Amino acid sequence: MNDRDPKRRQLIEAALATVSRYGFRKTSMQDIADAAGVSRAALYLHFSNKEDVFRSVTAALHADALDRARAAFSGNASFAIRLRDGLCAFMLGMMAPIHSSPHGQELFDANLALAADINAEGKRQLLALLVELVEQAEASGEIILDRVKTKPPALADMIFVSVSGMKYAGDGLDALERRISLLADILGAALGSDPGN
Repeated sequence: MNDRDPKRRQLIEAALATVSRYGFRKTSMQDIADAAGVSRAALYLHFSNKEDVFRSVTAALHADALDRARAAFSGNASFAIRLRDGLCAFMLGMMAPIHSSPHGQELFDANLALAADINAEGKRQLLALLVELVEQAEASGEIILDRVKTKPPALADMIFVSVSGMKYAGDGLDALERRISLLADILGAALGSDPGN
């Protein structure tokens, strides 16, 4: 988890494991403190309540997923592979804890209710990374956007909206990963500077 304070990171990791196991409603601050091996008083030194803990978990998941996406987008592989790896790093990183929990729908609903601003900021940052990836690939001649008469922000938005919609198909993370891979392959082939791509 992406958090600079090791103690806080330990608490966030314990909170994620606890809410994944029991669900948000049934998890108490005492449960989180027990999982982290600290007193309830020590937990309250870092978080004001259970909602604050949950928001911190969401923020840490976003930061971690964005770091992995940024690293993948800036790698040395082809545009299609960088796109695939970065999108998978973000989407699967964000969705895996929900999908692995028997309380996934409850956690998803709690996330929407308690962390809408954090989710919106994470999406904004991912979209900015996508624009940067497309701009760099176009500037280096790796992709040709004139072929489809578009600009980097428009293509990045289309990719972002497409992948955001894929997560609602409801048939698991493997299917999501396959769809992201196919989208990346299609874009790489359609936009690649080599017409044979």
